[in-house]
Amino acid sequence: MLKKFALSAAVAAVLLPASAMAANVITLSPIAVSPAANGVTTLLTFDVSGIASWGTLGDASNVVALLNIGAGSTLDQVGWNVNLTATSPSWLSDIAVQFSDSVATQDTAISLAPSATNAAGTASYVSSGLVDLTAANLSFAVGSDGKLRLEFYETWDDIVGAKDGMWNSGTLTLAVTAATAVPEPGTYGLMALGMVGVLLAARRRRAA
Repeated sequence: MLKKFALSAAVAAVLLPASAMAANVITLSPIAVSPAANGVTTLLTFDVSGIASWGTLGDASNVVALLNIGAGSTLDQVGWNVNLTATSPSWLSDIAVQFSDSVATQDTAISLAPSATNAAGTASYVSSGLVDLTAANLSFAVGSDGKLRLEFYETWDDIVGAKDGMWNSGTLTLAVTAATAVPEPGTYGLMALGMVGVLLAARRRRAA
C-alpha cells in the first residue's frame, strides 16, 4: 500500500495509484551531511531548487532522483524548507514527492505533500523539525543497491502535457540509519568454532 503524509502535525495514510518508473532521472548529491544527536543516524540535506512538477505518479515527464544512502539503510525522518508555485488551475496541495526504494515498491513507498493549500499561487513551507516516520509506522529500508528513489509528481494532473507546478527553491532533509551488519549463517559457525578453540586452549593450559 502506498502511503501519503501531509506532514503537518498529523500524519495520514491514504491509497495512491501505482507508480511506474518515470523517465526523467537526475542525480542529487547532498549539500550537507551531519550526524544526528543519537550518534547512529546521519542527516542528509538535498537541494531541490528548480524541479518541475508535471503529472501523476509514473508520468514520463516526472523528475526522478536516485539517492545513494547505503545498502539496507532506513529512512527514519523527513524535514523540508521549500518554496513552491502551482499554476492555475493546479493547486499547491497537488505538488508532492514520493520516497521509495529504487523499484518503487508499493509496500514501502510514502509520499510528502508540503502544502495543504487548495489554490494556485506561490508559498513557502517549513517543517517544524524533522517528522518521525518510525513513530508513524512509515519508515522503511532501501534494498541492497542502497538507492532511495524520489519521484516529484502531481497528485492531480490539471495541465496535461505541461508542468503544473515548480519547486522553486529549498531543501529536503532526510534522517537515515545505516543497516546493522548481521553475520551470515556460515559466519556464526566460524564464530562457534573459534569459541571452541579458545576453550580447548584454556583447558590445555590448565592441564599443563
